[in-house]
Amino acid sequence: MVKLMNTIKQEFQYVTILLLLLVLILSTLSILPAKANGSDGFSDYVEIPHSSIQYHLEPLSEQGHASQPTTIPTDSAWTPYAHQKNSGNALIWLRLSISDLQDELQIQHSLEKNSERLQLFFYPSPFYYEVYQNNQLIHQFGDLSDRDPRKGVPRWDSFNLNNSSDDVYIRLQGKIPYHHTLGSEAQVIDYLLKMDAINIVSIIGFFVTGVFALFLYLYNRKQRLLLFYALFIIVHFSIWPYVTYSLSRQLFFPIPAVTQFYLIAIGQFIAILLLLLLFREIIYHVYRKSVLWSTYLFTAVGITGIAATAIHAKIVALLFPVLSILIALNVLLILVVSILSIKKQKNPELILFSSGLILFIFLEIALNLALAANLMDIMNMVKIVRPFAIVLPGTLIIIRRYRQADTHAKEYAASLQLLSKQLEEDNRLLEQRVLERTRELEKTHKQLVESIQEGTAAAVEIAALEERNLIAQEIHDIVGHTLTTTIVQIEAGKRLIAKQPEQAIERMEISQQLIRKGLDEIRTSVRLLKDADWNYDLPAALLHIIEETIKYAGVQIESSISKLPPLSIIQKNMIFMALKEGLTNGIKHGGCQAFFFTLKQEDDLILFQLKNNGEPTHKKDFGFGLTTMQKRVESQQGILHIHSEEAWNYVLDIRFPVS
Repeated sequence: MVKLMNTIKQEFQYVTILLLLLVLILSTLSILPAKANGSDGFSDYVEIPHSSIQYHLEPLSEQGHASQPTTIPTDSAWTPYAHQKNSGNALIWLRLSISDLQDELQIQHSLEKNSERLQLFFYPSPFYYEVYQNNQLIHQFGDLSDRDPRKGVPRWDSFNLNNSSDDVYIRLQGKIPYHHTLGSEAQVIDYLLKMDAINIVSIIGFFVTGVFALFLYLYNRKQRLLLFYALFIIVHFSIWPYVTYSLSRQLFFPIPAVTQFYLIAIGQFIAILLLLLLFREIIYHVYRKSVLWSTYLFTAVGITGIAATAIHAKIVALLFPVLSILIALNVLLILVVSILSIKKQKNPELILFSSGLILFIFLEIALNLALAANLMDIMNMVKIVRPFAIVLPGTLIIIRRYRQADTHAKEYAASLQLLSKQLEEDNRLLEQRVLERTRELEKTHKQLVESIQEGTAAAVEIAALEERNLIAQEIHDIVGHTLTTTIVQIEAGKRLIAKQPEQAIERMEISQQLIRKGLDEIRTSVRLLKDADWNYDLPAALLHIIEETIKYAGVQIESSISKLPPLSIIQKNMIFMALKEGLTNGIKHGGCQAFFFTLKQEDDLILFQLKNNGEPTHKKDFGFGLTTMQKRVESQQGILHIHSEEAWNYVLDIRFPVS
């Protein structure tokens, strides 16, 4: 119950952050100027208000082409301007009454002073239009017979005016401009940059967010959610739309309308595709296949449709309705699958994503309503707020995932560190008890040796005590070796946990395997020491312990094991334990990184040598492990000697007779 309450509290915090960010954005928009103005002394340009624009409808001739009219429509033929999106098959006349504008004289005076010509900028540009001033045709664009639907993309256009005292008449077919601005080219560029200041700031913010998510993906490539999220933001809300929109203005160099059409179409297609791939990474795994098939269908239709428009332009009229239907179906699929996934698994990420998607759809509907009602201020505000409905939930999901990964890694590291400390404490207590028990055994052994003549019972007791001592030393060697390699892995994990949490977790898992393996070896040793027929393959066992030490302790070990004569169980065990103790002491106390091990027969002696490049020993008295090893060697009439050589700082030398 407590865990559930904490989860609800955490998700409430995420939703609160999302709402606060939206409120901040709306508050910022409310204080920004609704309209750029050139009368502030900084620039000399003016927007022509709709009150200074009238229009007249002229039906298309039966021949289907435009001819230069004999006269411009009379004053009685004009009606107040009412914005329409498209003229249809008719021709539309627009009259711009620039002579009525108060700012026009100031603009004309400024242009004459700087030897510049007055220009009219308007948006969107129709595919065909004629411009008249003082009953003269001063500019013409397009071909009325060319009805390529790919050229119907929204574009800015401009033309020079003869003077600022006569009204301007525009005869057009296609998109009807609703934005008209007077001024020089440099002045209008300055005006457009001011008008886009908010868009530029938001685009930079989205771009930085996308690049940051992309860097996070490069750091951890298993998180494909980061890749699709980064590309979706960059393609749909940042670089791609800004580039296509900037090119549509044709301020610095002209761009063909067909090229602009394909840039817009490809950008929208890739954005929807990335949104589907992004959504697939969040939903319940049972439904991922359905979303994948939907992605395949949308990809096939999109690529085929865009390619087909290059062959036959009129396919555009069929392509966009089909894609719109597919997009609507995909959005519906996302909502349905989100609800089903939430029922299957209470996933807060799905709740965030679905909430953002619903808000995005609501804002899209509001945008279309504002556009239909010609509410430009509301439309501009919705355009800026709309991307955050998708971007903010995605950002919160990424933050949540990395917080979870960091918390899990720290908890796992803490549990392993606690386990290691417990194991070290148990080993210390074990060594202490073994030492105490050894002293008792030595004392008992001495008493038994002195009274050996008393009978067989005393001899049996001595053998039992020696076996227990052997088991204790076996456990000491195994635990010491296991702890040494485990500590190496834990130290490596502690260094990696901050920068590479996945490799740190891998190191911790290796430590856990080593600890479990050490426990299994202790049990195996006890069982084998009780078995009188312990005839394992000694060279294979030695090579196995060498390979494990190289793997888990990260040291270099070279070995040379010659063919040996038959050895007794005690001799095999002595060699095996001597190698373990030597490797453990070299790593733990000597800090060495390289070993050289030799085992061979010289005449009637078995020669055991383990060399390392660690710190030379300065202790006169042996520790528990070496003391027990020396007693084992002496029990086989052998000699244990420790010295240094020119190339090796520490050499463990053991020699004992074959029989």
